[in-house]
Amino acid sequence: MVIPKTIHYCWFGEKEKPKVVKECIASWRKILVGYVIKEWNETNVDLSNPFVKYAYRQKKWAFVSDYIRLKILHTHGGIYLDTDMFFLKPIDSFLNNDLFVGAEEDRFISCGIIGAIPNHPFIQKGIERYDTMDLTNIEFHKITIPKILTASFRAYYNFYEKFDKLITIDKVLVCPKNYFYPYSYEDSEITNRYMDFRTSDTYAIHLWNKSWMDHSEFYYLKKRQYFKACKTAITNLSTGTEALNVKYVKMLGYSIKQSFKKK
Repeated sequence: MVIPKTIHYCWFGEKEKPKVVKECIASWRKILVGYVIKEWNETNVDLSNPFVKYAYRQKKWAFVSDYIRLKILHTHGGIYLDTDMFFLKPIDSFLNNDLFVGAEEDRFISCGIIGAIPNHPFIQKGIERYDTMDLTNIEFHKITIPKILTASFRAYYNFYEKFDKLITIDKVLVCPKNYFYPYSYEDSEITNRYMDFRTSDTYAIHLWNKSWMDHSEFYYLKKRQYFKACKTAITNLSTGTEALNVKYVKMLGYSIKQSFKKK
């Protein structure tokens, strides 16, 4: 069995798609020739799962999508894409795997792109994580899908090494970050020149549109909203969302510098 040539994506909240999303979807149509593209939204999705209902009430659309993408892939198979995944090269060569996914860094696999045959057992394990989740006082930054599926992957496949090279286990392919995530979240806070980060192995670039989260301290600094920046920084550091290290300080410095540039 091969992975079906169907592209799935989610769009919840009933808002118009921003320019970056439209450009990314246009890249799919251009590069992924012969694929069916299907949008999933409030009109064609069952939102009765307790986690989905909770996330939907909080208007955490990307967290709704986290669960729905797994249900869709388990039922139909195909390739799920985040709406901010910009394509550069065809991915037909990946379809002979039972499942493929990319690492966003050495420690975490991510799900901005994930392809699978129907009824894959690893996808089912991911669904079970959500089905058994305690919904009391959820802190969404602690339950992002990279954290959940990385933990599931390590437990299910007994794999505890870094995701720093091509890894194949039982017809499951994990690609290193340069395949789909050469442009990191930290990079996106510093520059929007994402094409500068592509390599010869890059098939697509995740643009970190960040629709799932509140604005960061870096965003507020660049917009000269310094009180909000300070408040957000204190919250993120106290909750462990961010760590006070050299990289974090450099990002703060760059954002402050950007705030003084003429608009």
